[in-house]
Amino acid sequence: MAIDRFTGGALDKALFDESPARPVPGARAAVQFELRLDEPTDGEAGVLLLAVRDLLLGDISLGGEGAVGRGVVRGDGATVALRRADGAVAEWALTRKDTVLICEKGDAKVIDGFVQAAQAASTVPNPGSRRPKDRPQA
Repeated sequence: MAIDRFTGGALDKALFDESPARPVPGARAAVQFELRLDEPTDGEAGVLLLAVRDLLLGDISLGGEGAVGRGVVRGDGATVALRRADGAVAEWALTRKDTVLICEKGDAKVIDGFVQAAQAASTVPNPGSRRPKDRPQA
């Protein structure tokens, strides 16, 4: 079955197959993604680093059908590079050890600063901090 882009409905006679990738012992795959911004803020860099962390730890899936038990991808390590507008490049090498990421190259305190900036810039209020509004008295 396929989706008609115009109507959003199902197209008849448009079949496709898909099957999950099976792990092959010793096989390796690389995923590369790039975020291009003129002048990325520390918070934006922090969001990208959090996504890399979640991908390495197997907390998010690549592709579809993760909800039906197709599984997730878990990484062994990542190299992250940040190129500033002035041409300066910072690079980190991250390695996964069980459920912990270890920064083997670069300053881990800089990564922590990026993540804290992303958390500080969050626009989602903390549900525990909301108080019920006073009801007007009749």
